[in-house]
Amino acid sequence: MSRLRLPPRAREAYQRLIKPLRLLWTMLLIALVGGYLVRNWGTVTDLTSDMGITALVLVILSVISAKVVYSEQARLAYHLVDGPPLGPGPFYRVYTISDMAKYVPGGVWGVAARVNSYLRFGLSGGDAARGFGFEKGNLVVGAMFGGLICTSLGLPGGLRGVLDSSIEAGWGWRTFEVATVATLWIVATWVLGRSLLRTAFRPIHVFRVIGEHSAIVFLLGLGVWLPARATGGELDLWLAVGAFNVGRAVGLVAVFAPAGLGVREAVGLWVIRGQDLDDIAVFAFGASRVLTTVAEAVTFAIVGLLVRSGSLKLPVGLSESPSAARD
Repeated sequence: MSRLRLPPRAREAYQRLIKPLRLLWTMLLIALVGGYLVRNWGTVTDLTSDMGITALVLVILSVISAKVVYSEQARLAYHLVDGPPLGPGPFYRVYTISDMAKYVPGGVWGVAARVNSYLRFGLSGGDAARGFGFEKGNLVVGAMFGGLICTSLGLPGGLRGVLDSSIEAGWGWRTFEVATVATLWIVATWVLGRSLLRTAFRPIHVFRVIGEHSAIVFLLGLGVWLPARATGGELDLWLAVGAFNVGRAVGLVAVFAPAGLGVREAVGLWVIRGQDLDDIAVFAFGASRVLTTVAEAVTFAIVGLLVRSGSLKLPVGLSESPSAARD
């Protein structure tokens, strides 16, 4: 098997429903963002100037660091479906190249690029789908539960404060919320792992996955907090991390939004809407989106240079070339 092919019904559904929705959503976003920039261009340029180079560099570094950790999570799933041995460096090469494919119009190329790499390494279609399915499912689970925990810590009213900002909750209630969400996170990770990775997924993997994704949640959340603080916004660190990741989780399952574009930001802004941040909050989420793309492009360029120089080779016997695929 050398290429990933969607079943005919899935292709038909994508062409008739998802593709037009993506186009409409993108056009709507262009209109909304364009209108906002026209009305608030002075404010945006002032906030960009206030942000400064230090916060910009720190956001890019935090995103790159999160991607390194996430690559290791993906490598764990790859190995648990009996993928041929790949070290952190070679796998990061595969991860980075396939991750950039998500920006290709159509919305399925990131998935296709990664799964096709697995197929070319000799995995069966079922094993490739199970490994990638766990990776993406865990991405949603980790973002949502990690985001809820941080939101509970960051809002005076805990999670109830999302619906009513006037509520205040003591630490006893918020400890209960955190413990409950953490327990659900453990259970969801275990069920997902055993369902897709089967007996290869052991209890120790649950705590490794949650520990690694906690780092991802925090590092990506800094992408909102740093711009907000640099421009004078009094945004709580835990709330910023929580709002970003809850929005990220919803954006990941919003199939009509390419890379969760617009959905992540809308949900995140809704979570912190009672914090009186207005333009600073909008700017922080927008800056996070732009700088995440910049960080991914920088990483892709670095990996590309290392590959061209021969410093980041795949092990002997493995190739990303279609000609190396097994039938």
